[in-house]
Amino acid sequence: MRSYGRQEEARRIDSLIDSARVGRSGALVLSGARGIGKTELLGSAIDGARGMTVLFACGLEAETPLAFSALADVLRPILGLLDEIPDPQASALAGALGLGPAVAVGPFVMCAATLSLLSAAARAQPVLVAVDDWQWIDDASKQALLFAARRLDSQPIAFLIALSDDAAHRLSATELEDLVVAASDRDRGACEDVLELTPHELELAVLVGRGATNKEASAALFISPKTVEAHLHRIYVKLGLRSRTELAHRLARLRMLD
Repeated sequence: MRSYGRQEEARRIDSLIDSARVGRSGALVLSGARGIGKTELLGSAIDGARGMTVLFACGLEAETPLAFSALADVLRPILGLLDEIPDPQASALAGALGLGPAVAVGPFVMCAATLSLLSAAARAQPVLVAVDDWQWIDDASKQALLFAARRLDSQPIAFLIALSDDAAHRLSATELEDLVVAASDRDRGACEDVLELTPHELELAVLVGRGATNKEASAALFISPKTVEAHLHRIYVKLGLRSRTELAHRLARLRMLD
């Protein structure tokens, strides 16, 4: 699994997954600014997890108040193994996930049930649990998943958790290894190229990147359409681009169109 310009991050993730394949569990937290590439790294990890059971969830802000909504996404592919865990735990999970009558249990039972079910799945083949946008995962799911991630023993299970470091809700897990995702070599090079633009060229580039036509950019900047075209040509040359679409993609990757 390789993401261009992310060799070190990919190496750490490869090591985590390779260790899980041979029965050494582990967890890794990918933290970094929004749009920095954490989702791409998770996707590469999932693509490279051949021969493993992949359990995935992505946090959604609208579902943050819904208890166990993310846990349901993670465990859905392995719910057929409920018969392999202790009955009280199976009943608690089934009730919480809407698969059976609701059972009044404390949070520890739900946490233990999550760990037991993951362990049952790992007896069949290695497991990768990947969670994106952790900051939007509901609290009940966070509690159960962190409980399991902290208590992995010599089992073929790997946890990958990604969250934005500028989000309001932060992951607090003292025993999980952290991997800070910074700008890639590719993005640093692209940023250096953009810095070669003059202030007027940069202003025009952002307008065009957001979809403005030459006529609209001309009116916004109080310059003629012919001058817009000349500036755009210089922008393309400086950035090594050939079209408005490529310009929009470059600026979007650098989060300059927000």
